[in-house]
Amino acid sequence: MSKYNKFLFVFCRDLRLEDNTGLIYALKNSNQVIPCFIIDTEIINN
Repeated sequence: MSKYNKFLFVFCRDLRLEDNTGLIYALKNSNQVIPCFIIDTEIINN
């Protein structure tokens, strides 16, 4: 049984999947993971 029904996972700088411990936790402990990627224009412009 999952601890959470839905889990919002926020990617901040990259979209690593295989070694992302936070994402792995979310996938193991929730019924649904909602991914969100925040684009930081400061990083893009530099």
